[in-house]
Amino acid sequence: MFNPEKNQPNFDAERENKKSEPNLKMLEKNGEKDWTYEKWQKMLKFVVEKFWGDKFKVSGKENIPEKDSAIIAVNHLSHIDPEFLMAGIDRPMHFIGLQDKEFNPLYVKIFYKLMGVIPVSRDLIHEGGKDFIKQVKQAINNKELICMFPEGMLEEKKDRTEINEFKSGVAKIAKKYGLDVIPVYMSGPDKVLPDSTSKLTQKIHIEPVEIKIGDKISAKEIQDEEQIRQEIINLIPEKNKTE
Repeated sequence: MFNPEKNQPNFDAERENKKSEPNLKMLEKNGEKDWTYEKWQKMLKFVVEKFWGDKFKVSGKENIPEKDSAIIAVNHLSHIDPEFLMAGIDRPMHFIGLQDKEFNPLYVKIFYKLMGVIPVSRDLIHEGGKDFIKQVKQAINNKELICMFPEGMLEEKKDRTEINEFKSGVAKIAKKYGLDVIPVYMSGPDKVLPDSTSKLTQKIHIEPVEIKIGDKISAKEIQDEEQIRQEIINLIPEKNKTE
């Protein structure tokens, strides 16, 4: 027999499920950038052009896809890496950022929210791991770029100029979702912001910064993290290798 109470939809449960769904901010829609990202990017471009000028160099911009989703894999040097990447790469990117109650101060959390950063826990097992996967899927479905620092936490690097062994993740995501990987090599941000902490009181130094964007590694050709790491190493200029 039909029981109206038993068969009535649970609207409260549906509302709770919707609340718990991670809602990733779209950074680009119909060719138009999100206004927050666009304003922040314009400001960064202005600051870099004014204070760095010819000391800031970007090559290989043509290797960034115009519309499709892809993973930008970059070596990690400083907490100011994302700002230089935003100034050097025109298309909006969802940066993968560490989610840590002890590590992330309030201003970092605000930045994450405004800029559409995809937060990830230290090992994807802690709270936030499932949300991370869902938000990555959302970014891919929206055909947006995802920027990853496969070396992991900056504080774990003894020598920031060396490209450490990659953590598991970038190749796994690329193969699972059929994404090309764009290897990118950066040099200089570690001299701009020498301290590896995220303190706002750090002094910024106007030192040369270079971004080299390599040829894409197609999804079909991706093997593992070490392959991607070697492609980034191949982008290192000879002058940097001999330092």
